[in-house]
Parts: sequence; C-alpha cells; structure tokens
Amino acid sequence: MNTGFGGSNNMFVSALAVVAIILGGAGLYFGLSARNLETQINNRAANLEQRVEAVVTDNERVGGQVRSLEVQTQRALTVIASQVEALAARSVRPTNAVPERVTGGGGGTRTEAPAGPGGVHAIKSGETLAVVAKKYGVSVEAIMKANPSVDSRRLKVGQKIKIPGGSSAPAAR
Repeated sequence: MNTGFGGSNNMFVSALAVVAIILGGAGLYFGLSARNLETQINNRAANLEQRVEAVVTDNERVGGQVRSLEVQTQRALTVIASQVEALAARSVRPTNAVPERVTGGGGGTRTEAPAGPGGVHAIKSGETLAVVAKKYGVSVEAIMKANPSVDSRRLKVGQKIKIPGGSSAPAAR
C-alpha cells in the first residue's frame, strides 16, 4: 500500500471535486431562487403598473364628471339667481296700489279696476288660502268660488288670485 504523496493528492482532488459539486449545486439553487424571486417581483410590478393605469383612467373620468357637474351647477345657480331677481322685482312692486291705465281700441284711455270688489292678491311664500282669507276678511269658500281653477293644495309663489267682496286692502290685525 502506498501512503505517499500521490495517494493523498488523489484524495485532495476528490475532496475538491466534491466541494466544487456542492458549491455548484448551491450556486444553481440560489440562481434559480433568485430568478424565481425576480419573476415574482416583475409580475407584482406589472400588476402595480396596471393598477396605477386604472387609477389614472378613473381619476381622469372622475375629473371630467366633476368639471361637468361644475358647469351644470353654475348653470343652475345662474337660473336660480335670475328667478330670485325676478321674484324680488315682482315683490317690490305693489299688486293693488294703483290701477293700471289701459288704452282702449277707440283711442281713449280708461282706468282698469282690480278684478272683483276685493281685488287681486299675489301669493307669497308660506301663504295658504286660509291665511289670505283671514288677511282680507273673507272666507276660504268665497275665494275658492271666485277662483274655480285654483287648486288650494298647489298654490305657487306669485300666483294671482281674485279676492271677492271684503276689502281691497288687507284687514287690520
């Protein structure tokens, strides 16, 4: 049996070969693991990019809707402002203060008296026929009889109704 240098050299080479195989296997394992992690990270990044694109698209859509609502709101406010101005202009001018002068077809001028002995009343916010009747000292039934086309449940601000009999000015309280 030869126990010389040559025998231990073979053993050393064999040991180095085993270590090289182990290190190669470990390198291969870690390389594949890293590749797998890289694939997972790339998939997550792609998924996040898709989500970001979806959020951007949704944000643009919502922004367009907000701009549309701003325009609609501005238009509605403009209409409301003009209606308020019209109501304010109507409420400033008295309804029964001075009879209107009407020019007739014959060229002469005549004064037109308010309809009925009681006159005409423009409904104000919150008024009911009972409130108006009390104000003019007449009954609700008399007002209903003088205004057969008026629905007491659907009175509108500015709506004109005839006041029968009674006084042409509101009764003193």
